Amino acid sequence: MPERSDIQEQALSPSSHAPIIQRLPEKIWHEHHLRFLAFIQRYGEKRITRWTMKRLASDMSIVRDPEGGIWVAHDHGRILGLLAIQKAGIELSMIVVHPCYRRTGIGASLLETALRTTRRLYARISAENIPSLRLAMSTGFTIIDHRTTRNGQTIFILARGAWQEKEAQACAASVF
Repeated sequence: MPERSDIQEQALSPSSHAPIIQRLPEKIWHEHHLRFLAFIQRYGEKRITRWTMKRLASDMSIVRDPEGGIWVAHDHGRILGLLAIQKAGIELSMIVVHPCYRRTGIGASLLETALRTTRRLYARISAENIPSLRLAMSTGFTIIDHRTTRNGQTIFILARGAWQEKEAQACAASVF
């Protein structure tokens, strides 16, 4: 990937060609993780928890996970979206798409690409996070459970693909 920075203050407009979506190898993640983390921090709209950011910054096993990984959508090196999954989403699932590229199919493409690797995906999404719920529901996720956090926030547990009840319970138990 070229060294071009996507976090400049310049206006972006969707290009006419399809972005490249790739699973990041460990070497690329290691070399560019600060750039990716800055993208998540900037465009995650405070929906990405500190726990998730800390995990992404320090846990290289996410990149090597056979039931997960980190996928990026980019256009000539400019990051358009990023998806991180660990253990099919049971332990971690996070997606961020640049605001100029939302509702253009980038998020759906990232999810479809990851699903080919994992064959199933789980997600925990706040009831207040309408854009993420809309994306999940439009790509075939099903709400299978919900939990209320200690601060009263409702979190939906969603699944897609060949999900299993025992795994869904483990995913729901991870809501804090």
